[in-house]
Amino acid sequence: MTVPPRDSAPRRQSHEQGSTGWRARLQRFLSPLPADDKNIVADAPTAQLRAVGRRFFPFLRPYRRQLIFVVLLTAIAPAADASALWMWKLLIDKVIVPHEFAMFAPLTLAFAGLSLASVALGALGRYLGTWASANFVLNLRTTIFRHLERLSLDFFDRGRRGDVLTRLNSDVDAIQTFTLTGPIQGLSLFFKIGFFTIALFVISWKLALIAALTAPVFGLIGRTVARLRRNAAREERRLAGVVGARAQDALAAIPLVQACNREDHESDRLRRDGYGVLRAQLATARIKGFYGVIVEVVELIGGTAIIGAAIYLLAHGQITIGGLLVFMAYLVELFSPIRALGQLTSTMFTALAGAERVIELLDEKPKVTDHPDAVTLRRVTGAVSIRDVSFHYETKETAALHDITFDVSPGEMVAVVGASGAGKSTLAKLMVRFYDVQQGSINLDGTDIRKVKLESLRTNIGILSQEALVLHASVADNISYGRPDATREQIIEAAKAADAHAFISTLAEGYDTQLGQDGHLLSGGQRQRIAVARALLQDSPVLILDEPTTGLDAESIGRLVDPLRALVAGRTTIVISHNLLLAQEAHRIVLLEHGRVVQIGDHESLLRGSSVYRRLWRLRGETPGDSGELRVVR
Repeated sequence: MTVPPRDSAPRRQSHEQGSTGWRARLQRFLSPLPADDKNIVADAPTAQLRAVGRRFFPFLRPYRRQLIFVVLLTAIAPAADASALWMWKLLIDKVIVPHEFAMFAPLTLAFAGLSLASVALGALGRYLGTWASANFVLNLRTTIFRHLERLSLDFFDRGRRGDVLTRLNSDVDAIQTFTLTGPIQGLSLFFKIGFFTIALFVISWKLALIAALTAPVFGLIGRTVARLRRNAAREERRLAGVVGARAQDALAAIPLVQACNREDHESDRLRRDGYGVLRAQLATARIKGFYGVIVEVVELIGGTAIIGAAIYLLAHGQITIGGLLVFMAYLVELFSPIRALGQLTSTMFTALAGAERVIELLDEKPKVTDHPDAVTLRRVTGAVSIRDVSFHYETKETAALHDITFDVSPGEMVAVVGASGAGKSTLAKLMVRFYDVQQGSINLDGTDIRKVKLESLRTNIGILSQEALVLHASVADNISYGRPDATREQIIEAAKAADAHAFISTLAEGYDTQLGQDGHLLSGGQRQRIAVARALLQDSPVLILDEPTTGLDAESIGRLVDPLRALVAGRTTIVISHNLLLAQEAHRIVLLEHGRVVQIGDHESLLRGSSVYRRLWRLRGETPGDSGELRVVR
């Protein structure tokens, strides 16, 4: 019995370890370095090609006739290219070699005609393809934006808006590449490969078989690097979202950044995130370079073998000089689309990564939607009933509201007061269904607002928030935003009632002045008066004032009193405020503490009977020289 050498197993193990180490080193070389910023923008769920196609190809249906024509042109153009090249074979074999110039003119004219036809058809196909792709991107981006507008606030509370904008812009463009540009380009390449391959076999099937032996090598190489390409592409798209999110965050807080001298810090953070994109791009470049080197070697070996076989066939009269020269021309032209297919594969993987990120966005469902049996409210009287309402944010450990109960009669003003974090603004968000109550109910004219269509609910309930949001639009457009059919006279009337007409008249273009990003041309008090004019014009029967004086000085608050008085007159009004000077003249005051109602009463009774309210009054209400001129009267 033969005994194997004692060291054979260790030697085999060492060989396997060496092989594994070589593959691992190659994997590391061709892959991006691991990222440490997944907490900013996480990986999107992977998606199969078929699933991506089912999701986005329906957007192409309106353009199917144009696309069919594009596909026909995509097939005809390479056929014209192949035919034009064939004219060179005839020109060499029928004119140059035998010195017979009778065929020169017709063959030259045929070559010129086919070449011009190829250029013209290609240009027409590109134009139609551009038209279809531009319309596709426009409709898809609009659909995604409309979807984003309907998502609940919790999505934007936990999402990075810069990353969302990256998905809406560059990732949507990537989908266009995946569903339209890429497939059309791929069809063009396949048609070119097909026509040129047929021509090779017509000229010499023996040489064509030798050339065909390289095809499996290209396929094997492509499969080997495909997964690496996809991983690098997904990381590149995710990191692009990280850069967008970081830039948006820093620019949104630019006053804070500059005030704290943190410009260099934010620039360094953006550079670090951008370096992650750079690493992913370099990994893609390494993959392309690796693929290109292997392809070049295969082409060199295959070309050398073909040339040797061609010389043999030419010497034995089995191929003409024209056939040999045009065969080599076809072969060179054939390698070009094969290489382009490799580049297209990389592009398609990048596009697939973008499509995965958009699909994740589209799969996000709004948590606040219309009930199947939701009713449309006409103009309500304004009776509000809040019963046993409790609410808990997903991102917080403790509940924001516990068993809140109180009523507001039509035309009554009720103030909801309490320290910061007491749950006041949460209650306002629940009333307009930015979130839905998790326990209890909020009723408007006896109807649970969860059974009311959102559009009609928000038509009947106006909200004046502490942010005083102003759009990058004209003054008139900002005032009429909640009532776009308002006339100029109605807009001016609302501005006068809000004490805004005077300062608007001093602007360069009056009501047509563009206010810029976040209304930077206006002061805080002016922005708030624009918001009051908007609420006046919208004329909702129920009004929520959510901390309307936050961030304003005493003079600005004083200028805001009369507009607020005009705004609340005759409406059911809920004032959400920690400024008790605005709450003291309400019919009733609801005092919140830690998300619970601790007492309900008017200003005088709460001062006498509530230590919590007295403490708030001492902290917030007593100001030097207070004469009651800041009161919002009934």
